Amino acid sequence: MKTKRLFLLLGLISFLPAISTSAQQTPNAWPYYFKSGWSYNWSGSTWVLQDKIIPSYDKNGRAVGAKAYASISGTWILGARIHIINNTNGQAIEQIDSQFNGSAFLPSELDSMWYNTDGTIKTEIVYKPNSGGWIPWNRHSYKYANGNKLISEDFQEEWLTSTNSWGNDDDYFYSYNSNNEIIQITDKNWQANTWVVDHRDTVNFNS
Repeated sequence: MKTKRLFLLLGLISFLPAISTSAQQTPNAWPYYFKSGWSYNWSGSTWVLQDKIIPSYDKNGRAVGAKAYASISGTWILGARIHIINNTNGQAIEQIDSQFNGSAFLPSELDSMWYNTDGTIKTEIVYKPNSGGWIPWNRHSYKYANGNKLISEDFQEEWLTSTNSWGNDDDYFYSYNSNNEIIQITDKNWQANTWVVDHRDTVNFNS
């Protein structure tokens, strides 16, 4: 039960790469977003504290890692760790995630990132552990609109072991209003050798 419970940390830890990516586009942005993240679960009549994630920074305010905890019977249990490697420009070029399996922390994911000359992230490849090494899992290719450093497209490919090549997976398109606030995300999924709109998320703002 405890081991299964710890894997719920992945839900909380999943937003870390997105925030660290934003930090690379806007220098030192991540520390201003949060110094800790908390997750609560609704239990009939009240919110019960469930998980927390605590990031860490170097002396220049750049994210270098994080620890994720699960609350089990009132005790905080460290269930996952993130280690971030930055280049000399302060950009995260590698991120290694490790999960606690009940007796030890084992690597669970490796992300490698490449950047455009303007500092925006260009490509990200996700690897999964395999027989003591790493195998490709997913690749993101990002595009930007109007030179404003806002992502307009996130093209995703999956690694096909049958052909040892990348295959189409998902294609996300982002739309913004005049205040550079995101108002729509459209997801196209590769199905039967064609792109099909899978879902669309729309955000509306009050005045």
